[in-house]
Amino acid sequence: MLRSREQRTEVLYQVARAIAAAADRRAFAGAIAGHLAYALHGEIGIAWKDADGRLERIVSGASQSWMTSEKEWLVALWAYEHGKTAGWSTDTLASSEAWYIPLIGPSETVGVLAFKPGSDKRLANDEENLLLTVARQMAVAGERDLFQERSRQAAQLAESERLYQTILNSVSHEIRTPLTAIIGSASALQNDAIISNPENRHQLLEELTIGAERLNGVVTNLLDLSRLNSGMLSLKLDWHDLHDLVSVVMSESRRALAQHNVSVAIADNMPLVRIDFGLFKHALSNLLTNAASYTPVGTAIQIVANTMEGAVQLQISDKGPGVPEAALPHLFDKFYRVPGTPAGGTGIGLAISKAIVEAHGGTIGVAGVPSGGLCFSIRLNVEKQPQLPEDRSSQ
Repeated sequence: MLRSREQRTEVLYQVARAIAAAADRRAFAGAIAGHLAYALHGEIGIAWKDADGRLERIVSGASQSWMTSEKEWLVALWAYEHGKTAGWSTDTLASSEAWYIPLIGPSETVGVLAFKPGSDKRLANDEENLLLTVARQMAVAGERDLFQERSRQAAQLAESERLYQTILNSVSHEIRTPLTAIIGSASALQNDAIISNPENRHQLLEELTIGAERLNGVVTNLLDLSRLNSGMLSLKLDWHDLHDLVSVVMSESRRALAQHNVSVAIADNMPLVRIDFGLFKHALSNLLTNAASYTPVGTAIQIVANTMEGAVQLQISDKGPGVPEAALPHLFDKFYRVPGTPAGGTGIGLAISKAIVEAHGGTIGVAGVPSGGLCFSIRLNVEKQPQLPEDRSSQ
């Protein structure tokens, strides 16, 4: 009796440990099933309710051949829907191979625990009590996890609604504005009197290009945000030189930076960085475009790169008016725009830059500059450098 009691106490202890250590109800179900099966000399099956209220036909700890067979599954559904035990050793559907116990939490039934005996011998009272006690523990833990899952889904839904609203706002302003310019310029180019003048033609083509580039930037940001939210952002890593990266970003952002004095200072002997060139280029482009958009015409923008404490540090600073101290922690939040800023923009460019940098294992931060403006800092760990091929031309 003492050995049996000690074994039951050990099972309850292991069940409590499994529940505390597991990430969710499906994770602790397998461990609990193993402990119960060993202690009761039978097989254990556990089926949970999903977030939509249906009993999932995915069983932990049991062979799919018996609990999910048509006959046994109907008994499991009956126990789940009626909130009563059924099956083997009961007066309800007694021809079943297993005993089905509904997992009834404080406010709802969250699943079914099934026990298939290894012999025809009925369970002793203490064994039944052990099974029912574990069922109650699992029900409470399972309901808590179910609530958390629903909360996460609600948060994702709210974020999706917010993204949907932002896209609508982008369509109404950030997309419509360049589209209007493109349509207007294209219509003007159909006028023979206008296009016969080289100066007019050049100006209209310039407006077409600016409108198309602005539209492309908005669509690219929205697509990247969608990829980030869906978890589908995959990196194509390779070794690159920071000089090349900054040079390409400067070239592609020349229109946005045309009315600013941009200086670049990259230290000598900079190590190569292992990055997704296209994505990182987009991150830097967003930072430069942000600096150009919210600083007065003619002010300076500085790009500085060096190494510090085993990391590559890249800084982009401007001489603009800066932002209130309270706004600094929120600049990388999705959809956040500093109160009082001019109309335009979706508030996602900096959030995308942050996500891209962090996906590379780096960090990004922002601080106010004492003389005015902002300084964005990116840090990437210096990895072991690749073995470069020898230059045979010098031999």
